[in-house]
Amino acid sequence: MRQLRFSFILLLLLLVSSLMAAPLKENDIELDSLSEIQGRGEIIIAVEKDSFPWSYRDSKKRLNGYSIEVAKHIAEELGSSARFVEVDFIKLWAGLEDDSYDMAINIHSNFNVAEGQENPFDSTYKYFPVKGAVVVREDNTEITSTNDLWDNYVATPVDPVYIKLANRYNALCIGIKDAGEMFSLVENGTVAASICPIETVTKYLSENKNAPFKIVAATKDVGDALSFQIKKGEGSKDLKRSVNKAILKLRRKGILSELSIKHFGYDFFSTTTDNEE
Repeated sequence: MRQLRFSFILLLLLLVSSLMAAPLKENDIELDSLSEIQGRGEIIIAVEKDSFPWSYRDSKKRLNGYSIEVAKHIAEELGSSARFVEVDFIKLWAGLEDDSYDMAINIHSNFNVAEGQENPFDSTYKYFPVKGAVVVREDNTEITSTNDLWDNYVATPVDPVYIKLANRYNALCIGIKDAGEMFSLVENGTVAASICPIETVTKYLSENKNAPFKIVAATKDVGDALSFQIKKGEGSKDLKRSVNKAILKLRRKGILSELSIKHFGYDFFSTTTDNEE
């Protein structure tokens, strides 16, 4: 009996010893993404190529844009530096899924999930509210908000979203296909204002430095707010939580507003509250 008990204890010890000695497989344990980032001292962020004004190469070939600057501030809040990897949109999700990047800057659309499948990515709090821009001549002092569009002629893209916005503000809408023509109508006084995407007016102003326009108001949201994408998993929960805290901190300190004014000439957070996450 004593020999049997001894044999059982010996077998148990051998089993425990073999389990402890066995190398951990990739699926046996999930590393904490935040700890790994802080350990290496940098967060690897995928960005879509040529997405003006969010991420692009400037005249000096430097990576620039609103999203790039926000990401640098986020990295600083995490106690690391940001390393950006420029990729085509089609490669953005694949690289995030196979852990080539810690995080991705999502510009154009959400990951398309097949019916019945779970989205493998998490979105952080938004770092920019996607709204339409109300654009007027620089010398226009009559229109300072969307309320002032009532019974005024406005030019919009030929897009149901912006045409509906014009109708919502009781403006008289003229749909225009070409951005140059749309802003010409504002400049020559044919229309009092334009309601258009932020990208449209920012690109036009960057290409026409002396154009006499200004953004005076923002519309209601016209699309999904911009956020960072992180791969789902137990190991990434601390990273997502820390990024969310950093975004709230940047918003409350006014840094997101400062960057909005720097890149767009208008504070698109002036009508955005902390509960819009």
